[in-house]
Amino acid sequence: MPLIEKNRRQKTMDRLMSQSLGYVSGRWYDNGIGVATDQITTDRRAPDVLFGVPILLTRDVLLDRIAVENTQASIGASVYMGIYRNDNGVPGALLLDAGGASMSTTGTKELSFSLKLSQGWYWLAMTHNHSGPRTFRSYNYIEGVADLGFSSARATAKSLFVQAPVGLSPTPMPRAWPAGLTYPTDRPPRILVRAG
Repeated sequence: MPLIEKNRRQKTMDRLMSQSLGYVSGRWYDNGIGVATDQITTDRRAPDVLFGVPILLTRDVLLDRIAVENTQASIGASVYMGIYRNDNGVPGALLLDAGGASMSTTGTKELSFSLKLSQGWYWLAMTHNHSGPRTFRSYNYIEGVADLGFSSARATAKSLFVQAPVGLSPTPMPRAWPAGLTYPTDRPPRILVRAG
């Protein structure tokens, strides 16, 4: 990237960071980077696939919860969540394995933790271990500020999240993002974090 373009992008990022409202303890935050065509919707998520959604933290913040909403009960199944570092536009090392929550009932599944993060890009992640696809709350985005690009110059759909196959042994949240990363063009999963 030419130095002039790099400086321009850094000035834009610095301006965005300086204009941040900050984070209010007890309030939930998502990636906030998309343009909704409608309201929040649902989508089916395959099991044993790790989904990652980028999030820009515009200030240092203490986070104390992460959540998804499953809309299809699954006796004996769990949803797992975590946070990964950003590694040049893709998920990198695991920062937080928040653990798992039962999917025996529908509704919001929250996991508690305490993690202070510096401003910057991170990846919120989720997976589940049911034997088949299950529905979760998703965004109905058509484009996003942090979109992950097109698969080719002829492609018409952007990627807004990533995914990779993952086995659930020994842990659903591997220490580093697994091989096989792909860029889906369907609706991204809705994963939220709460400021502590």
